[in-house]
Amino acid sequence: MTYFEKTINNESYSLIILESDIKQIGKKEDYIEIGNGIDNTTNESFDYIWVNDGHGGQTCINIIKKFGYLKQNVCCDKPMDKLYNIIRNYRNYTKLSMLETGAMSSLVKIYKNQETGKGRAVFTNVGDCEFIMLINEKIVYHTKVHKPNNENEMKRLREQGFINNIYKIDTYRPCLLSDDSLFMKKSTGIKFNGFSGPFTQSLGHNELTGFSPSEDTIEFDLSSHVKIVGGSDGLWDLFCPTIIQEHLQILNEKNASELTEYAKNQWIKTWKCYETSESQIFSLQAFPSYDDICCGVWEQIP
Repeated sequence: MTYFEKTINNESYSLIILESDIKQIGKKEDYIEIGNGIDNTTNESFDYIWVNDGHGGQTCINIIKKFGYLKQNVCCDKPMDKLYNIIRNYRNYTKLSMLETGAMSSLVKIYKNQETGKGRAVFTNVGDCEFIMLINEKIVYHTKVHKPNNENEMKRLREQGFINNIYKIDTYRPCLLSDDSLFMKKSTGIKFNGFSGPFTQSLGHNELTGFSPSEDTIEFDLSSHVKIVGGSDGLWDLFCPTIIQEHLQILNEKNASELTEYAKNQWIKTWKCYETSESQIFSLQAFPSYDDICCGVWEQIP
């Protein structure tokens, strides 16, 4: 989706690009939707990207995919709350246990006011999907995911009584040292009542993780070059623009399909794998399995 939009002085135009791509190279549990709408509360027009990453089976992500709930509710106030209640009500109606299945979900709605020459991006997140926003090629926003290293999330879980205990789980996540080298870092997991996982919040799972989506608003000028990129963890696990300068350049230059293709190649290539970040000895290794990748891009080019 590409269109031109007049700037405040009506003498020039900005190019707006809204696009998405998905590569299901894992368990086929990613889903992304892009579009536009009219806000039911403010009557403002907006563009949106809504990223979803299912896990623990297809049940939760299929509810999101099959019934068009994203498009139905994106114009509402607090659309993530609507989605949460839909999944909860579906479970209650069908009497289907969703203890092991869930979904991460992250949404951005982009509003533009031609009279003031200002815009704003409103981010809502549950789980570990991520958005990065750049203004004039510099990162100004990065989603703070709902994992055990998020101090606000840990405080919430303790105060609401969701945690039985915190413990180390026997899974590892890749930590990049460069574009061709990494080490595998042991993850911290959370044990809930009857369920455990490496995240502090998610849709599904019989609502055992609670629900407190993060919400952030970033303002921008309509005369600036603005790029917003969102994706599942399959995009970001081996692509780290906040750490590796080469990746920041790629993020600025590539479109959605090029970014998913780059991420796919990251998954399938052979890496220099070190035991720790300080180790000098490495072995050449490839990942035995891959994660699904989805990516949405909104870009304003003045």
